Amino acid sequence: MIQLSVHDNEHMFISFTVEGHSTLGKKGNNILCAGVSTLTQSILLGMESVLKLHLKVRKEEGYLECVLPKSLSQGALEGVNLLMMTMITGFQDLKNQFPEEINIIWQNQKDQ
Repeated sequence: MIQLSVHDNEHMFISFTVEGHSTLGKKGNNILCAGVSTLTQSILLGMESVLKLHLKVRKEEGYLECVLPKSLSQGALEGVNLLMMTMITGFQDLKNQFPEEINIIWQNQKDQ
């Protein structure tokens, strides 16, 4: 199973983590893992290359963690919100297609 964990407070997104693997195919031939990887890597590229954010990113086999900067300009905050909601919407669509393969957890951490 692939799990997306999103952490936010009442004002902004803090981080997200994607971990696990799909059971739909072998490594290198798994369409769901490829879709998740493309989705998350595109969001990271948008944050780093388009919004020019300095992210704390940790990548390992079957694991990606991204911690966002604590202080963002209003424009960067709006961009992050759009990208994060795009990623979450993409995961929700994948979950609708593969409900046994995707889990989404959204954790609100008040005023952190």
